[in-house]
Amino acid sequence: MSGPTSPVLANYRVISHDDGSEEVEAHIEFMELAIQQAQLARPTQSAFNVGSLLVNGRQIIATGFSRELPGNTHAAQCAIA
Repeated sequence: MSGPTSPVLANYRVISHDDGSEEVEAHIEFMELAIQQAQLARPTQSAFNVGSLLVNGRQIIATGFSRELPGNTHAAQCAIA
């Protein structure tokens, strides 16, 4: 990534490869769970199916997926609701 870094992004470490650490394994597990959430969304011709997890450390606080709630709701909106 080139150019200035957002102050928010500066607080996060980018994992550029799988070094087998517990941190990387946790991220992989979270991504797999987000994909499972996305697979719960009703298919539609006009939008992608997305899954969302809210995580604090290694604890999953909430989950959501596209159109889980009435209306054209986004996965993150559903997880926060």
